[in-house]
Amino acid sequence: MKLVSESFNGKGEVVEEKVRKCLGVLKQLPLPKAIAALTEYWKGVKREMTKTTLEIESAVPLTAEQVQKVVSGMKIHFSITKVKNSVNPGLLGGMRVKISDLVYDDSVGKKVLQLKEAIHE
Repeated sequence: MKLVSESFNGKGEVVEEKVRKCLGVLKQLPLPKAIAALTEYWKGVKREMTKTTLEIESAVPLTAEQVQKVVSGMKIHFSITKVKNSVNPGLLGGMRVKISDLVYDDSVGKKVLQLKEAIHE
């Protein structure tokens, strides 16, 4: 949807004024079409935002320095406009990093699973 791409700047950041302009275009549609178009527009905006949102999950809270190291390493390959950092005790240890549709899983659980698969080969 063209309106989705028009809502972002060259860095992948949402620009509020551009979003308002797009919403103004959608408001001009008949109500049923406007609702459907707005739904698709919102899905597209969220999808585009995940392309530049770095999600870090860790088993324990990370320090600001640790988060910055992960961000710095990922910025080499990706444009990052937002960072989400959360604790997931289910990881047991390590971390999982996600951006766009890529997931880097360096958790203890993942390593145990890989070890189990290697033993059963």
